Amino acid sequence: MEMTYDGSLVMPSNYVEMDEQEMTYVIGGKSITINRRTIGSALSSVFNTISGISTIAWLANASAKQIGAKIAGAAFKVARAILKVTGFGGFLLQAAACALAGVVAAGAITIGIVYATNSTMKLYY
Repeated sequence: MEMTYDGSLVMPSNYVEMDEQEMTYVIGGKSITINRRTIGSALSSVFNTISGISTIAWLANASAKQIGAKIAGAAFKVARAILKVTGFGGFLLQAAACALAGVVAAGAITIGIVYATNSTMKLYY
């Protein structure tokens, strides 16, 4: 289907005209570069934090296994509580939990691909 316009173009009354140079710099803001080095650095920070938590747990005479079991137990209690909520509110809560899980899974897959292929990804925000 061919579309032709014979009339003049009508813009909204509150539009702002931009020149070509101004349109070139629309990315702006800050960026994060993700590559094998930054992923390794982030994992190192996570492992150091976990190591610190384990040391604190050892000093408090509790094992990391017990702390992990308590965290996992709390996560299951939260999940069960979410599933028990009924009606539209329950649907919204479950949908939000699934969306969050999807974002976490997609992020993990993306990071795995970047690390495995030794490539670089730049995210703008």
